[in-house]
Amino acid sequence: MRPPVLIVDDDPDIRESLTDMLGHEGYLVHSAASGTEALQQAKQTRYDAALLDIQLPDLNGLSVLKVLMELDASLPVIILTGNVTPENTIGSLAKGAFAYLTKPYNSQELKAILRRAVSVKGLTVRAEHVEEALQASEERFRALVESATDAMVLADQSGLIIWWNGAAERMFGYTKEDALGRPLTIMMPERFRAAHAAGVTRLAQGGTATIIGHTIELVGLTKTGDEFPIELSLASWRASDGMFFSGIIRNIARRKRAEESVVRLSHQNALILDSAGEGIFGLDPQGCVTFANATAARILGWSAAELIGKPLAPLLYRIANGNAARSPDPFCLCAALHDGAVHRIQNEAFARKDGSLFPVQYVTSPIRERDRLVGAVVVFQDISARKQQENLQQAQLSVSHILAQAGTVEEAIPQLLHVAGTMGAWDMALLWQCGRMGDQLTCHGSWIRPSHRWDEFLSVCRNSEFPPGMDFPGIAWASKLPLWIPDALTDSRFTRAPTASRLGIHGACIVPIRTGSIIHGVLELYTEQRRPSDSHLIQILADTGMKIGQFIDRTRAAQALRAAHRTTQSLLASLPGAIFLCGSDLQVQYANALAHQYFALPGESLIGRPLCECLSLSEPALQRQVVEWNTHTADSPHRLSECECEVAARLYRYRFFPVSTPESPQYQVGILLWDITDDKRLQDELIQAEKLSSLGTMVSGMAHEINNPAQAILSMAELIQEEDDPDTVKQFAADIVGYARHVSTVVRDFAGYARAAGRDGETEIDVAERLLEAVKMVRRGPHFGQVEIATQFDAPVFLRARKGEIDQVFVNLISNATQAMEGIGCLTLTTGQDGRWIQVTIADTGPGIPASIRPRIFDPFFTTKTAGKGTGLGLSIVHKIVIKYAGTITVESTEGGGTTFRLRFPALVQ
Repeated sequence: MRPPVLIVDDDPDIRESLTDMLGHEGYLVHSAASGTEALQQAKQTRYDAALLDIQLPDLNGLSVLKVLMELDASLPVIILTGNVTPENTIGSLAKGAFAYLTKPYNSQELKAILRRAVSVKGLTVRAEHVEEALQASEERFRALVESATDAMVLADQSGLIIWWNGAAERMFGYTKEDALGRPLTIMMPERFRAAHAAGVTRLAQGGTATIIGHTIELVGLTKTGDEFPIELSLASWRASDGMFFSGIIRNIARRKRAEESVVRLSHQNALILDSAGEGIFGLDPQGCVTFANATAARILGWSAAELIGKPLAPLLYRIANGNAARSPDPFCLCAALHDGAVHRIQNEAFARKDGSLFPVQYVTSPIRERDRLVGAVVVFQDISARKQQENLQQAQLSVSHILAQAGTVEEAIPQLLHVAGTMGAWDMALLWQCGRMGDQLTCHGSWIRPSHRWDEFLSVCRNSEFPPGMDFPGIAWASKLPLWIPDALTDSRFTRAPTASRLGIHGACIVPIRTGSIIHGVLELYTEQRRPSDSHLIQILADTGMKIGQFIDRTRAAQALRAAHRTTQSLLASLPGAIFLCGSDLQVQYANALAHQYFALPGESLIGRPLCECLSLSEPALQRQVVEWNTHTADSPHRLSECECEVAARLYRYRFFPVSTPESPQYQVGILLWDITDDKRLQDELIQAEKLSSLGTMVSGMAHEINNPAQAILSMAELIQEEDDPDTVKQFAADIVGYARHVSTVVRDFAGYARAAGRDGETEIDVAERLLEAVKMVRRGPHFGQVEIATQFDAPVFLRARKGEIDQVFVNLISNATQAMEGIGCLTLTTGQDGRWIQVTIADTGPGIPASIRPRIFDPFFTTKTAGKGTGLGLSIVHKIVIKYAGTITVESTEGGGTTFRLRFPALVQ
């Protein structure tokens, strides 16, 4: 049956945690959030123990304690309090509390006290049962005296019954009529009758009686022949008519059963105490041992009989310290006998019979009987396993701390070996690492306990090399598993056994230092003791080996990363372009050496400066470029555009590029710049040369456009010299003005086309307008002939570029088309905008471009014209100009079916 326990606490978390913990321990747990609720439950249920909080929302805990004790004086009440005051602690114990615990409490201590409380309650209940049985017997005895409820029998000197009361009738089954006059032997079994008859005869002859005046236990016999134990008080007296005997007889069958129950209960309690996991002592007021359970005797190495009656504290102290002059109770074992309080000691050391020490925690509690201190109970636990676990955990934390602080394996080795040696009480620790060739293990570090002189063995290890499978390090290397050797001297694989035998080396453990399946080395541990295998310690050492292996991996990766960083820095510094890296705020986070050379003063750093300030770019222009970069994806059909900027009289071309790193979740901007001042000058010169070459082909047309008006001007001027009529002279002068203006327009158009492109600045250009201007320019050439012009212009589209360069593109493509058609055919010009792209088409009806030369038409100096008729730079320059403005140019041609050039440029960002 599960012992019922009541928890009284207004904190729901404490009630819940205690309910779970005690329910797991096998108790039937009831809980109450207030004093009123607790008292109601106590009236309805009889509990084996109660946990009572002092601070309750409605009633004071001590008031609740008083009522609980009134309801059940034997109920063990354990006080829980966070306010440690004499009233709450000693006061509660004085008012009947079994014990008290302070918050936060130790769960193990609480369990131990609760088990003791339930045991004491059980003893109390059983004792009450026995006492009730005894009291019932005593009450019957008093009733016999007062009302003759016990059998009372009178007999004469012959042993014949002369009086028989009602209790005797009920006890023996004879009525008065049946019993009177009959011998006393009818009340006793046959085996006792001869002795009875001899005693009566002896008394009749004047002899002495041995049982008169005493109460003896005999066996009675009922009328039906049933035997039962009786208690007989026999008296005698003499009268004038002889000697008479009186006997008061009590049926003690129930008392016998109660006594047997007490014996059984005592035996059961002894079994309970002996089966407890904690050591338990009972102390008398002088501090001597009154009882010791089997666990206590076993832990201390004594027998219970050796401890009984001896002062416990001085015995333990004298063994542990060998100094009897000190305090006789250094462990506070008897403190509860002095102050009547509960004492809890968390960390102490007890001594065994053989003098060895072991760590313990214990509680000593007073035992009271009717408010009188009659002894104390000491409950203690051997916490050696817990201490060992704590030490191992501390060692593991030390390993992690050492690895976190060290920069290299060499720095960490001395401390790691020291911690590993103390992790399990080893006497020597060695670290073996793979050699440069990776086929041998060599000793790279050692630690020896200062009390041991094992330098000879260490020297042997330092001069040894082990391949996989040889000796303990090689075996652990090959198997990649920990190796535990209870006694190395009995293992034939141990090649260093002769030296180890002289020094007394026995136990060994070998742990691979690994990361996954990669072995970096081996940790080897030795002790002078023969040690059985410890799976828990092996697991901890294996985890330590894995931590060291991971540290080696991290340090190697860090070294490789630093080397890669240095290589990257060298590469970036040696690149022929300036590189900037910026964050989302466009502040420079990195600039290579060439960037500092181009854009910084000597000794000045560009880091942290705004990008627009370093490049002398306007903020709007920079933002437009970043917007384009930010919308670019790997699936975008075009590459990021290149732009130009001028800084300190030098021209630079630049392009943005994305920078993505796992360490930088926010986007970064990269910009690459290269100095194109000299290249641009050369390109402008080539464009100008191509323009002049194109002008050469159109000189005849230009001569026609100028010579005809010039001839008319000359003729009109000659007529004016001979004409006297003012009106006629005025008319001729007006004609001369018109012809002169025509000549001026022709010269201006050709001069504008021939002007160097480098003088033009980027402006917003109407694409359709420039196409028509290019047609007008080419029309004056000798090859235009009767070519028909067809236009398909959508809504106006605008491109930001240099007008001269765009004119160069259109004039080249239109001039090539008219030459291909030899003055006869149709030239179709179209413009339009498709989303973010401007589209321009120039299509002719000429003979087409042969497929064999079509891939080469954009190559520099490639031409199909006869010598002296072309430079071969026209389409190459066209291609360069289109690419410069982030555009594309493609050609579609069918032999005999004409040629179409398609151009695409990014539209202006609105």
